[in-house]
Amino acid sequence: MTDTLRRKALIESWKSTHQRNDIMEMYQQKVYDVSNQEKLLKNQSLVLFYYDAKFHNSAIDRWVEFPVHVKFLLQSDKILSAQIIMNQSDVQQQLGYTIIPPKN
Repeated sequence: MTDTLRRKALIESWKSTHQRNDIMEMYQQKVYDVSNQEKLLKNQSLVLFYYDAKFHNSAIDRWVEFPVHVKFLLQSDKILSAQIIMNQSDVQQQLGYTIIPPKN
């Protein structure tokens, strides 16, 4: 699994997630424009987007809840880059997976 996805891969991953889960929700959204605190080019801005998400996996009838942090770098009001941060390990554990440490 990679920690960086190009746009096409991100869209495919999102579609796959929606197909596996019958309900997805975002709530408690917060947006912060921190452009004034960063040294950016004249037509750039930096926006931080926080929200809590949850989805229902109908195959195992289980809800999974997790926070999501997204960092958007905008240029001329278009997304130049987006960094999505979430605890994938937490999500997997809520789905019933276990983490087995390597043997020494």
